Amino acid sequence: MERKTTVGFMLLLLVIFASDGSMKRTEARECRTPSRTFKGLCLSDKNCESVCNTEGFTGGKCEDMAVKRTEGRECWTQSKTFHGLCFSDRNCETVCLTEGFTGGKCKGFRHRCFCSELC
Repeated sequence: MERKTTVGFMLLLLVIFASDGSMKRTEARECRTPSRTFKGLCLSDKNCESVCNTEGFTGGKCEDMAVKRTEGRECWTQSKTFHGLCFSDRNCETVCLTEGFTGGKCKGFRHRCFCSELC
């Protein structure tokens, strides 16, 4: 019985460590950015949302009558090609742009380069 318990425990540890290493971790947050195509006064959230959807955002709403903003999601993923410690946001962003992302920043205690994109 003791041997079965030990083997079961070892198998459980193997599954936990194997699954932890293959998971990608991303951070997401909600951001707001002005619409690129909306013209005029923003009086209808429904109209605003449909314009935002054509721009690739997940939603939209009027914040002011004169200034319209959209809502989207920004996801952060660790850079695959940045090597070493990250101390310069500008260098990180340059590397992220070559990877096809929209931006990048140094983050965390371990000074890693994280790339951002709308998701």
